[in-house]
Amino acid sequence: MDSSDGPPVVCGIDLGGTSTRLMVGDPAGQVLTELRQTTPHEVTTGGLVTWLADLVTELVTGLAGPVLAATAVGLPAAVHPATGEVRAAPNVPQLTGTAFTGALAAALPGITTFGNDTNAALAGELHAGAARGHRSAVMITIGTGLGTAVHLDGTPLTGRTGAIGEFGTLPYEDSDLEGAVSGSGMVRRARAAGFELDDAAPIFAADAPARLRAIRDSARAALTVMLTAVTAAYEPEIIVLGGGVAPAFADWYGPFRRSLTAITPEPPEITLGALGDPAGAIGSLVRAYRSLGTTVPDLRLPDLRLPDLRLPDLRPPDQKPPDQKPPDQKEDSVVSTTSA
Repeated sequence: MDSSDGPPVVCGIDLGGTSTRLMVGDPAGQVLTELRQTTPHEVTTGGLVTWLADLVTELVTGLAGPVLAATAVGLPAAVHPATGEVRAAPNVPQLTGTAFTGALAAALPGITTFGNDTNAALAGELHAGAARGHRSAVMITIGTGLGTAVHLDGTPLTGRTGAIGEFGTLPYEDSDLEGAVSGSGMVRRARAAGFELDDAAPIFAADAPARLRAIRDSARAALTVMLTAVTAAYEPEIIVLGGGVAPAFADWYGPFRRSLTAITPEPPEITLGALGDPAGAIGSLVRAYRSLGTTVPDLRLPDLRLPDLRLPDLRPPDQKPPDQKPPDQKEDSVVSTTSA
């Protein structure tokens, strides 16, 4: 990619197990262009790098002039904050190790950073979505997989090796929490019960047969366990649910919250993310701005039509946070590599 004269831009990428979304923003926070593509699976690690680097190049060169200063990539995996090693990437195994991150950083100009996709989504919700104004928040993304991100007292938590938030690995029934709650896990269980499903939607249908309702009930109980675990561990002000499957649980957000009164008299707000599917790319864009050491601008997203989907806040008025711009946040714990 040519890095000649031109205004600087940053790119945020959400590389998911099903689809990949990219956004390019200018120094003022205006999203100039975006793209969503199906994530390829029948490719090698090198093929995935080439595919993604070509998409970034296409977006930036299509703007006729800007120079790519920084790129942040959210991955559906755990990323070691010191070594950059990627692990626990069952839905995109080509990411495992350091070959993907190293090759992509070498292929792109400027600063390239990597981190967990749910951490990126939470960064987006904190900056411009449902968690705006909160200093302590947890996000659970329920889609192809199951992810958790934690932000306490204005600081994102990743852990020594990037393992914080891997609640999906906790044993549950005959599998684990990810197998019970994620869309792919529910589909696998439905197929094992004799149903040929392409996605989890029929499991939540009002007229679903008894065996599918049992899978749904198991998923609801497993999500209750997960919400209980993150509340006991972190006691956040708010828990944001995101990902393609999260809206299917919306009718139970109230009961979920009431169940947490067994742990605390002031249970966290439980809400659907306000940014929807673009949350991960928006959060990666925020991280890209941060990697430059500059203040993250207020993002202008006029074409994304991002409704505020939060449920009513049931807390007493004196317990609700003020409606304010989020405080300055410390740098995310992600691996950063600079290439010329």
